Amino acid sequence: MRKGKIALIILVPILLIAGVTAAYFFFVSHDESDTSSRSIIAMKSDERIVDANTPIKLFYPDATELKSVTVKVAQTFDNVKIAQIALSELFSGANLPVKGLFPADTKILGAYYGIDRVFYVDLSAEFQKNFHGSTLEEFMLLKSVYETIVSNIEADDVSILVNGAQIESLSGHFYLKYPLKRLVTQEIKEK
Repeated sequence: MRKGKIALIILVPILLIAGVTAAYFFFVSHDESDTSSRSIIAMKSDERIVDANTPIKLFYPDATELKSVTVKVAQTFDNVKIAQIALSELFSGANLPVKGLFPADTKILGAYYGIDRVFYVDLSAEFQKNFHGSTLEEFMLLKSVYETIVSNIEADDVSILVNGAQIESLSGHFYLKYPLKRLVTQEIKEK
């Protein structure tokens, strides 16, 4: 009888530990390794699931209108990265039919959403320093940046920063302390 009690005292904790371990591996460990559950979590966080052949639209100026070209980019789950990739492609000009439309050596220093759903793009000083264009060329440049961003991610507006700070103007034609939507959604009238 005494041996039975000792065996029972040893066997109950061992079975309890085995049950807890089995439950942990079944419920917790199984969810972390399941890729479909990660996709559902990513979709709930308001990010688009992007496959390896995701098309991104780039808008570039052509006289008084914007034309677009579609480029396929690598997979990402982050809207900010999508916008950064789109702008990098736009500024590089590698996939555009016309070269030299954008200020040379422009780098994207950062990008983020503000609490006001405005998408902020921080560009290097070369964006302002290397731009030498007319009023129309400045307008079309700003419009192409705006359209490239809002056509690829959800943003209410776009604001441009240079070296982390707001700038008065790109080259003296348009006031850039405010987001771009109100400026670039105007129609151009030729005389």
